[in-house]
Amino acid sequence: MSQPKTTDQIETAPNQPEARSRQPDDTPHPPLAVGVPGICRMSGDLSRAYVYRAIANGELVTFKVGRRRMALVKEVEAWISRLAKEGER
Repeated sequence: MSQPKTTDQIETAPNQPEARSRQPDDTPHPPLAVGVPGICRMSGDLSRAYVYRAIANGELVTFKVGRRRMALVKEVEAWISRLAKEGER
């Protein structure tokens, strides 16, 4: 039996562009959503109880993925901005 060819050994057809090697994307991507611990960290270590109270009061929009409660990062940033504006009064 012959061994399977590696990507270096595979020849391309004469009229086709050479196939790009598929490298994993090493560039870091910021998260689009975070869980409650992430919300606490983003807000400067507000307590979990404070975050859950804000969720219950409708101040912070969240969603569930399975059993995990999550919020979009842009929603968390908007909520923190509203808290900061309220604190200026």
